[in-house]
Amino acid sequence: MLPRSSNWLRATWSAPRKSFEQAIALYPDFVEARNELAVIHMREGRLAQAETLLRRALEIDNAAVRVQLNLGLCLSRQERYADALPFFERGVQLQPANANGNLLLGSTLFLLGSDTRAEPVLLRAYEQGGKHCARAQYYLSRLYARQKNYARAAAALEIYLRDLPDEPNAEPLRVTLAKLRAAAAPVVR
Repeated sequence: MLPRSSNWLRATWSAPRKSFEQAIALYPDFVEARNELAVIHMREGRLAQAETLLRRALEIDNAAVRVQLNLGLCLSRQERYADALPFFERGVQLQPANANGNLLLGSTLFLLGSDTRAEPVLLRAYEQGGKHCARAQYYLSRLYARQKNYARAAAALEIYLRDLPDEPNAEPLRVTLAKLRAAAAPVVR
């Protein structure tokens, strides 16, 4: 049985879901309808159905950027980061100025431990998207901390908290920021 919130989501997306299903029935190669229906499935937690729709959409049009990125996102939500990576790479290759695409690619590279590849992509995502891609600064902070570059980790986390002061985890992140600043401070003897 689904939690109440999932039932609410299904009811909320019932009419759009039916419209997209009808559009696909009438025009099976309607890539945008497949993509939007897959997004609804992802919001409802039905990732296998979303993945099937997105893979079929890419068979129809393998240059559809939103489909590439959404399939990568669907796989990421299943914690299949290595499987998601080529779709994010292809999406960014097709649309290099896509800030969200760069954020998804950079965060996936970070999660896969590829810090040297992740850093410039995350920096580009933030440069392109600003506050809308503040999460890039969060991943940069974690990346720099992993490299023991605490000053840069603190600076990135400070930017993240400045951009998203009401972030749900803001208070624990402020504690982390204080620890990073302390670790970055020179040792006085």
